[in-house]
Amino acid sequence: MKNSLAAAMGTPRRTFRQFTPVLLSVALCWTTLACQDSTNYSQSVGQQNTNTVSSQTRLTDGKYPLQQVTYNDANGQYTLFLMNYTGAAYSTTNPQMIPLTPEELNSGEQSYLKMQNNQAVLHLSPEFQDFI
Repeated sequence: MKNSLAAAMGTPRRTFRQFTPVLLSVALCWTTLACQDSTNYSQSVGQQNTNTVSSQTRLTDGKYPLQQVTYNDANGQYTLFLMNYTGAAYSTTNPQMIPLTPEELNSGEQSYLKMQNNQAVLHLSPEFQDFI
């Protein structure tokens, strides 16, 4: 009986050789599916952020002192935190940036956003330019 069981099972080395391709195939399929799910998730999150930004209201023409500016490399979006703005933040993808004039610096002017005809123009002090 022992000999017939051993003959049916084969040697441990032979069994290992038979199951190795099966185990490798299962592992490859599992990792492929795991990577595919994370890619789909990141694409849906990126689409969600884009939709959120596009639904934002516009600023009226005027001058708004800057508190903070952040830039998102993933979507090219600048987020401006303004001192005299009732919303949480203002976002834009293409603000024009210019340094404060020497006269503005001498008078103690701080960095500000100037909205004119729905075009954002950032007037930045030298300290503020270092952070962008």
